[in-house]
Amino acid sequence: MKKPKSGVWLDGILGGALWACACAAMAWTLDGASLGVGLTQQRWHEHTGTLPVTESGQGPVLMWSLQGQAGTVAGATLRWQLTGQGQQWGSDYTGFKQYPDGSTQPWQQTNDWRSAQLMAQMDAAWPIRPGWQLELSGAVQAQKQWRDLHQYREHMRQQNALWGVGLQWQATPQWRWRVQALEPLSGASGARLSAPSLGFDADIQARTSMRSLELAWQPEASSPTTGRSEWVLRWQAVRTQWGASPEVNGHVFPGAQQQQRTLTLGWVQRW
Repeated sequence: MKKPKSGVWLDGILGGALWACACAAMAWTLDGASLGVGLTQQRWHEHTGTLPVTESGQGPVLMWSLQGQAGTVAGATLRWQLTGQGQQWGSDYTGFKQYPDGSTQPWQQTNDWRSAQLMAQMDAAWPIRPGWQLELSGAVQAQKQWRDLHQYREHMRQQNALWGVGLQWQATPQWRWRVQALEPLSGASGARLSAPSLGFDADIQARTSMRSLELAWQPEASSPTTGRSEWVLRWQAVRTQWGASPEVNGHVFPGAQQQQRTLTLGWVQRW
């Protein structure tokens, strides 16, 4: 494994420093957990010029989270959330097959995609009018993806530090909705792409942004129970721009654009 270039993991370093400061300064409590299932649709497009490579597919996603409070600052309620998710599906590949002599021909097949993601997020929420809250958010994300092209396999790793804004509305005691947008903290973040059978291992740049919309129903909100549970329907769109790689062992990754849209239904239990 090659040593990452200086500055490649800047987003991860900045995000980790922010979370370290938060951990040291606040009293953290755990007050909820959730589990959700859903469906992801993905489209992948490589920047290969005269030999375009595209993939599209869909498959199941499993999500879990732990959440709690971290106190108050400047009139804002601080909440934290640790979220994990896993995905796997078949992806329809349209591109080319390359032979040992360097020649190519158009090719179609079904590839296997797998991914795993872990994200830690902190939200600061200020009441702006009855039922409404304005949120500022910071997050640190780590992601791994495996892409099986049959000729060879790719392994992509990425670390992000993100920031963003959100708006939450408690429409009734039972119903609320929330919208949020997250962007990279310092532009492109560090990523790494490897294809072991090709002897390829290189640093690349990546830029990820997220948009989400949640609709939550709390069936117990109007009853005199101590516990609080809710159903959450969540739509999320994630877009990642993968940068081109340097030439390694005669191979070059041309860069790609990846778009995912995920719809999940989850059960949240708080105490």
